Amino acid sequence: MVQVNLKRVLKKSGDTIAVLLSTLSVPVQIHDAVGTLLAGQPNPAQTEKYPVSVGEKLIGWIIGSGDAEIFATVLAHLCERELELKTLADEVLDQYREINLFYNLSEKLTASLDITIVCQTVLTEVRKLIPTTDASILLTDSVTKAADSTFSLNNVNHTAIQHFTTSVLATAKGEIINEVTTDARYNLSSTDLQPINALITVPLKTEQGVIGVMNVIHCQSIHYTAQHLKLLSTVASQAAQAIANAQFHQQQVQEAKAREEKLQQQLQELRLEVSAAKRSRQVVEITETEYFQQLQQRAGQLRRNRQ
Repeated sequence: MVQVNLKRVLKKSGDTIAVLLSTLSVPVQIHDAVGTLLAGQPNPAQTEKYPVSVGEKLIGWIIGSGDAEIFATVLAHLCERELELKTLADEVLDQYREINLFYNLSEKLTASLDITIVCQTVLTEVRKLIPTTDASILLTDSVTKAADSTFSLNNVNHTAIQHFTTSVLATAKGEIINEVTTDARYNLSSTDLQPINALITVPLKTEQGVIGVMNVIHCQSIHYTAQHLKLLSTVASQAAQAIANAQFHQQQVQEAKAREEKLQQQLQELRLEVSAAKRSRQVVEITETEYFQQLQQRAGQLRRNRQ
């Protein structure tokens, strides 16, 4: 959370503060929230205190009389403007980081057609975007739509959230559950297993439909926001197509391997047929020779003589 430091505001807006102080009817003291004197001279005679707040957070005090209350109001305005600038700067920085991560993720995903590598790459990048104890990808069988394979970073007990993932597979909509253990879908089968406190689960969708689910979980108390859900959904859209491409490649490889094995079998059968045909031809060639015919005649004569 972005915070404003009163001492830094006084230093950054020194010229403006100096002009304001010179226009006051009497000197004032500027203290931080815990009472540390930041500017002015201690004066026991000055007892009137005016708070300097940004939103609901107290960041300092103005002690003085006369125009001291007006000065406190102006100083609070300067602090609020500083907060706005810092918030905007942080948002721009966060967006830059997200864009950079998405760009890097896209490059990494196109570099491999191995499902395991693709899934592990996605999960590693997700950890950089969202605080998590573990992250996982559950892929479904294309025919039965049942769980087919699971990839995770730390192998936390993901069976405890199987009903949540089943729900996402059915609805194709992402979901945030910040109180997992109080949800009726939670399935903690053993008290020895580490409980899951918060969960974000989103579908992996392609043009052909939902091919799986991506989960981000935290075993400590944490509050996931709509921004976290949006980030994970964006990653999931990239990951789904990369996984689908890897699955298609794997299917093509398996089909090619099956065709090769079938061809090898057919070739072996053909070799056996050729070998058998060759032996038959050799037999025919031998039986048709004049020498073989003479042997047959002699053998027949020997049999008749014995009779």
